[in-house]
Amino acid sequence: MFKSLQDIFALYRKVFCACSCGCVFRLSDTQLIDTSKDMPHDWLSNLKGRENRLQKKIESAEEYLESQRERIVQRNRRAAQRHANQVVETIVPRFQKLRLNTQDVKAIFHPIHFLVFDGLADRNVSKIRLLDTPPHSKSQERRHIQIRKALKAGNLNWKTIRIGDDGVASED
Repeated sequence: MFKSLQDIFALYRKVFCACSCGCVFRLSDTQLIDTSKDMPHDWLSNLKGRENRLQKKIESAEEYLESQRERIVQRNRRAAQRHANQVVETIVPRFQKLRLNTQDVKAIFHPIHFLVFDGLADRNVSKIRLLDTPPHSKSQERRHIQIRKALKAGNLNWKTIRIGDDGVASED
């Protein structure tokens, strides 16, 4: 049947096997291992060990990068807040004349430009003010008059609405 040992090995190179993990290999690439003895470190074991060490380095680097990213985001957030305060002071110089702490001012832009929570930066809100520029149109002037009337009439109330993890809103 086979003329030589070389013919047997040539046949083994043509026979392919599939491992349970899905790897395909030639029969000639198989190696019989006696599991009762310590297995020597072959190139595949060395390669897998190297792969595991590199994977751990990658995970460590990713953790470091994430911590650095978070640190940079926090630093930029503080810088943006400072810059926003400077821009607000530049845009609305009346804040300085009114002696407002820019951290107490929140921009909403419509129907009025700003809400001022006096004492918010000190965690002791004593008064809430509505702040807007002088009206530039009849509709803005009407809006100011309507808001002023509602405030003078005492048409104010406070409601707390909680939105659950499921997205459903409920009123306290």
